[in-house]
Amino acid sequence: MTERRCILLDVPLTAANDSEAHIIPSALGGRLKPRGILSDAANGELNDKFDLPLVSALAPFMALLGGSRDRGENQPIEMTDRAGNKYRVVFGKPLQPAQPEFSKNEISSGMVTYQISARTFKETRTLFGRIKKDHPNFDIEAAMQRAAVRQWYLDEMIGHRVQIGPIVTFPAAFVMASVYAAHHRLAAYPSFRGYVQGFDPDAPSLPPDTFYWSPPQQWVRADGDTEVSHILALISDAKRRQALFYAELFNLLGVAVVLPYEQPNDICQCQSYGLDVISGKEVSVVVDCQMLRSLDWKPTHRLGEINFIKEMRERMERIMAVAVQRSRYHELSRIAQEVLGPTTGRPRTKDDAQKLTNRITEFLARLLPRGNEQREAL
Repeated sequence: MTERRCILLDVPLTAANDSEAHIIPSALGGRLKPRGILSDAANGELNDKFDLPLVSALAPFMALLGGSRDRGENQPIEMTDRAGNKYRVVFGKPLQPAQPEFSKNEISSGMVTYQISARTFKETRTLFGRIKKDHPNFDIEAAMQRAAVRQWYLDEMIGHRVQIGPIVTFPAAFVMASVYAAHHRLAAYPSFRGYVQGFDPDAPSLPPDTFYWSPPQQWVRADGDTEVSHILALISDAKRRQALFYAELFNLLGVAVVLPYEQPNDICQCQSYGLDVISGKEVSVVVDCQMLRSLDWKPTHRLGEINFIKEMRERMERIMAVAVQRSRYHELSRIAQEVLGPTTGRPRTKDDAQKLTNRITEFLARLLPRGNEQREAL
């Protein structure tokens, strides 16, 4: 059996140091994690230099979509309204202020008032402890009994700025290309080791042969009715002695990497991997390898192009439309659960139906004036 060696550190891989090579980071829903490619130390280096910046840039889509992870939960993202107020947002959970509020006001008569806004009862108790330091006779337990949970809908849009330019996506795609190629028993990019070892996350350099690649037709696409997907594809061409790696995360604009390809007997490969971001299930990918081999493997867009900006905006709008629709459906389900209670038990009455109708009508009425605002906020 041929000895497997780490493609980054060139050390033998053993049961003690072999690791799972998440080609798409787990925090973004990635589940393809072959072994026999990277040592633990190499995996940690790639994670720190390339995965973490990519996760930081794209995790907001996981939070808003409620994307499925193989382990752990999606972390909230911070969104801001027009007045500068900040909120923590994650799919399926109530909106929360980013920070608790605690204010102390002295009244001229010598009295002091406190105003507290907390996100949890535990946080409320902690803030009450600050009051007790100034007023030892303050009864925290009695105050906790009077604390009330308040829920309301925001009356304005909130937003979040996403940074997904080439400084983040190109290095990550370059690493994905070499790891995915190794997964299919092909060589990594020749300068893979030198690029990774010399890479400085604080002053990132763009990798070679990596570019935006979005042909006019979808010759690489997820099959079926998948709303939001991750796609990886590797198409080799023995005649031109190259392989094209293509990565498309969250259906955003694709990034390609061209790798040297050395295989005897004119052997060509066409490998692909697809993942439904919301369900976490693997999906088949349709790849027109013959057509792709007939195309020029060169950049289709440059940063700043009007067409590039327009296409990126359209794709992000589609993702946000899915997120908004899922969020609305979840809220309607929550309203039904709150009004009707468990599905088992007493029979439903006309009064239940009327209460549910009123609550749903109230919720939908709040959405009517927001259609244009949502589009403008993207």
